[in-house]
Amino acid sequence: MRSFSRRSLVAVLAAGASRRMGSHKLMKPLKGAKLLDYALDAACSSQADSVCVVTGFSHSHVEAAVSTCRAVPLFNPDWACGQSTSVARAAHYCLREGYHSLVVMLADQPHVDSAVIDRLVQALGSGAADAYRCIAPGYAGSPCGFTRPCFPLLTALEGDEGARQLFKAAPSMGLRTADIGFDDAALFMDIDTPEDLARLNQAKGASC
Repeated sequence: MRSFSRRSLVAVLAAGASRRMGSHKLMKPLKGAKLLDYALDAACSSQADSVCVVTGFSHSHVEAAVSTCRAVPLFNPDWACGQSTSVARAAHYCLREGYHSLVVMLADQPHVDSAVIDRLVQALGSGAADAYRCIAPGYAGSPCGFTRPCFPLLTALEGDEGARQLFKAAPSMGLRTADIGFDDAALFMDIDTPEDLARLNQAKGASC
């Protein structure tokens, strides 16, 4: 029997094609770094035991960026079929490698820092619920956290909705869910368009 000595994994979802940006947004400059660098820094400086980055579109560029930190690249050959396939890929990896918990974060939320991830890691370790999501006024979603009972369900996800499907189905599956609250929804702003990126680059005093 496998010894589950590896407790927590953060999976950074970085497989998308950035269609609304017009080119690969994760390589775009943001206040002296690449957009992807903010997610990598948050994940790699968190309390999680390990970090992986799920790649897909422009795999070689993302993998090169990942090589500068402790994260492991994890290629998703089905990336074009939607975000859920990247979540499923991370869950498969957790099952195979024997992790107790998984935090799923998006690579395009530059204000999400290690403190957000640490709250999820700590909640997952408490055993109070099987799955957690972040909430703020007008917002509910990523990053999310899952314990091992959720992994088989995550591997079966389909489409572009991602782990939101699990939260919808959780009560009927006997899974306990909980929310982790934050005061400001701006913390979870994502970058989808050139306008989003320009606005954040131009913002004075923005902490990314």
